[in-house]
Amino acid sequence: MTETLHPKQIPISSRYLDDEETEEDVAMKAKLAAFMGDAGLDVDDDDSEPGEDEKPDVDVPDFLPMNSLDHVLLATNNWKEGMELFEEMTGLKPTKIGALRGAGSKSARVRLDKNTFVEIIGPDDKNPSEGMGPTLSAMPKGKLVPFHYAIRQEKEKVVIPESENWDRDEVVMVHADPDAFDESGEVAKWDFLLLYKHGIGGAVPAFVNWRENKFHPTCRLPKTSGRISYVQVQAPSGHYVHELLDRAEGITLHYGEPELVVSLDTPRGEITFSASNPKGVVMPGFGDENHPSLRKNL
Repeated sequence: MTETLHPKQIPISSRYLDDEETEEDVAMKAKLAAFMGDAGLDVDDDDSEPGEDEKPDVDVPDFLPMNSLDHVLLATNNWKEGMELFEEMTGLKPTKIGALRGAGSKSARVRLDKNTFVEIIGPDDKNPSEGMGPTLSAMPKGKLVPFHYAIRQEKEKVVIPESENWDRDEVVMVHADPDAFDESGEVAKWDFLLLYKHGIGGAVPAFVNWRENKFHPTCRLPKTSGRISYVQVQAPSGHYVHELLDRAEGITLHYGEPELVVSLDTPRGEITFSASNPKGVVMPGFGDENHPSLRKNL
């Protein structure tokens, strides 16, 4: 069965959630309920909602290897046009995900081989001035541009020397509809780590740790025949990203000016996307304690 994700199934985030359910968890559930009941998400008129009795097929992997490529992000200056362009180029149809409040972006995903995926992000046309909205709006018209990529890794194992003076943004992502994962209603969580002040944007990876395999997005995305044939990262000689990515599976490293190249093996052949100075994701509220983000003040 091909699943159409309802836009209310959007990940929300908090820095303050622990492994066990706490008072903060209870507060987050209350915020999620409020969030899902207001206009915080952009729902397109043509987005369809699953029937009440419809349950998505779930394909849970037995093993998700760590220190390996998890997903890549392609950016577009127009979300709908970007999805159409991706399908035209690759023969692979993206699944709409929706918009996250504060990020200024909308997402769609395509499942690929070995539990990897491509995420297509574009500006949220209803909130274009928020978050990454202006950056995405400035992407080249009619193109899909590599924006960032993520490595599966536990955040505790991502070590940055004090001499590098980078900022860490450690976030716990929370699924807005826990019942989509487990009938017990548990809060579905995964760890997300972003690094800043390194000067080369999306050439430095994000890091993701899915606390349970069933939380991985590919479990609920339609299978495809696509795969990531390679991801090439280029960064200046001596930059710490070379050590950071040492032995990471699925990444080819080169020395030079910042660059990110993504090549996909698709039903329509090998398709390559490339970008100089990839921008990279910035989570809502980073560096702004007054930002109206659901992950704040829990």
